[in-house]
Amino acid sequence: MGCLFSALVIDDDPQSRNLLEKFLETDGRVNVLNGLESVVNAIEIIEKQEPDVIFLDINMPYEDGLHFAARLQQTENNFLLIFCTGFKSYATEAFELRPFDFLVKPFGPLEITRVIDKIVNELSKRNTHSNKLWSEEKLGKYKFRIPSGYVFLKPSEILFLQCAGNFSELYTASGEMYKVQINVSTIQGYLNSPRFFKVNRSAIVNIDYIVSFERKNRSCFVKSGTVEREFFLSLRGMNELEEILLIKLG
Repeated sequence: MGCLFSALVIDDDPQSRNLLEKFLETDGRVNVLNGLESVVNAIEIIEKQEPDVIFLDINMPYEDGLHFAARLQQTENNFLLIFCTGFKSYATEAFELRPFDFLVKPFGPLEITRVIDKIVNELSKRNTHSNKLWSEEKLGKYKFRIPSGYVFLKPSEILFLQCAGNFSELYTASGEMYKVQINVSTIQGYLNSPRFFKVNRSAIVNIDYIVSFERKNRSCFVKSGTVEREFFLSLRGMNELEEILLIKLG
């Protein structure tokens, strides 16, 4: 079957962390990333690795998992959060942060298999929802605010958008670049079209201009005229994009 999602374990206890990672790796459906022993610099690492699932211990030094999870909620993310702890007293406060699931230590293979099944089911639902969007099509032009006023573009004229601080750089199929006054996370909801796909946390591409897709390097290439750009894909993004392209080409 191969790996279906990536997982990051954050736990200060190396024995507990290694055991959980071993259980996850044994299943075969999980790509286990290098674990972390604390939340120091964890947000930067999460933004770079883009895990699909985070297994987070609650009782840790420097900053406990609950406070860290609250900070994570302020960032742009799509991962599933699973709290891990040996203290049931944390349960009420932990569930107020709305995690995807909760593992109470000690746990064994049966508990891990259960949570993996639940994760796969949730990600499958998300993929199905994404594919249904192919039956819709947005007509007309989009209106984008730029420093000098506004620009109006048809969906087919947009090549890709990438994050530039609080702004976004919008590249057109004809090679023009506009600095639009809206960030990538907000613009995805505004576009609301099946032709636009968020390849990672900082970029959205027009699928019609994808010319190649490399599973080994987890990347895709977008090209129009003299403009060509390579984009890195998260594991979930790679699987979703491959499925969407199969539907489109099929």
